[in-house]
Amino acid sequence: MIKKLFLYFDGFSAHRALRFMPRIVQCFLLVLWITTIPEHRLFWGNDNVLFRFGMSDSMLENAFLRLYYQPEIYAWVYFTHPILLIAGLRNARFSWIPRFLGWFTGMLLYQAAPGVLGWGAVLLLQFAFLLIPVHYETDSSARKWFNSLSIAAMRIQTILVVSIIAIFMWGSAQWQKGETVYYLIHQPSEVRSFLYEASDGFGWLWKMITYSLLGMTTCLAASLLFRPTRYYSTVALLVIGSIAVLSFNNLAHGFAVITLALPWIDARESYS
Repeated sequence: MIKKLFLYFDGFSAHRALRFMPRIVQCFLLVLWITTIPEHRLFWGNDNVLFRFGMSDSMLENAFLRLYYQPEIYAWVYFTHPILLIAGLRNARFSWIPRFLGWFTGMLLYQAAPGVLGWGAVLLLQFAFLLIPVHYETDSSARKWFNSLSIAAMRIQTILVVSIIAIFMWGSAQWQKGETVYYLIHQPSEVRSFLYEASDGFGWLWKMITYSLLGMTTCLAASLLFRPTRYYSTVALLVIGSIAVLSFNNLAHGFAVITLALPWIDARESYS
């Protein structure tokens, strides 16, 4: 049993998803940064509308909240962030340096304006952190171990996130009554205009979609654990994420759901 677990874990070091995952996640973060360009001064500049004073409890929180206390340094953080993301696209020995710095600057921007980037950016940054040490086709045994650890951690995170979302959905009266999607599309700040304009007159459709999402999310965590159903679960995550990208004004929501599927894609058959 221990030997099988070791071989299973060791097989992750050659997981072919590692070839494209760091690049996809970095590109998602880069696209999110581009969407903030028109109004970035309102969020992070010296006269930003979200500025607040205060002191956090821990040293780590204070490090990430630095733009709260010193908004005059925002330009150094904001404009170096995309450069670091682009530098982290390479699959090279020292790519972990720009990836780490890109993750850190991303955390600074998020903590200074969490309402702008949303929960999806948090998940993307978590995956970006787990992908920092990845080096595909490396000869280093230590880097191979980090490759395996990254895939294992991302798969565990996917299971946890999907499970927590399912528990939340079942604890919400709106989901149980089939009203969540109906109320969501009536918020023009959240969804794209074509959905908002078509929000009336399709009550049965929004209820059907709500119950479908509730059922799919409930089954996702378990179905990802079993090889026969894993393919369908992965496709479901990709489809839901793609629809979210087209439907929500904040692209981070859809990007985050797509990212949840990535650790399960294109594994070698013997280790999938």
